[in-house]
Amino acid sequence: MSVEFKNRAAVLAGFEKAPREMKRALRKSAAETARQVRGTVRSAAASGTPQQARMARGIGSSANSTSAIITVKNTRSAPGALGSLYGSKRFRQFPAWVGNSWKPLTRGEGPAHSRWLAPRKHEIEQRFVDGQLAALDQALPR
Repeated sequence: MSVEFKNRAAVLAGFEKAPREMKRALRKSAAETARQVRGTVRSAAASGTPQQARMARGIGSSANSTSAIITVKNTRSAPGALGSLYGSKRFRQFPAWVGNSWKPLTRGEGPAHSRWLAPRKHEIEQRFVDGQLAALDQALPR
């Protein structure tokens, strides 16, 4: 997921110089957005194929002050999470591999979780931006 800013370099430079409280507020906001999106992806996985439903526990989230991140990991409780969402060239129990030239959140492209979130792209971007603006309002003095 990405949001485009005009003067991106200047904005990012400002974030790097931001006070610790503002970065903390931005990170908390991004983490909340990531948790909400993770819940959406996990519920979509639960209603996907039986294999994807079993591997939903491998879908996680993290954040920093400038981004919300959805992660997919193979774990003990979800050993085939990567294969069930991204596919595989080697193992037949997984769908076909999606490759590495897909655009995130584009209908019909990429791994399963990207296709599930594509219809909600605008909603997710708006949620992220609203959270970031609220965090900035909270952190910056008026």
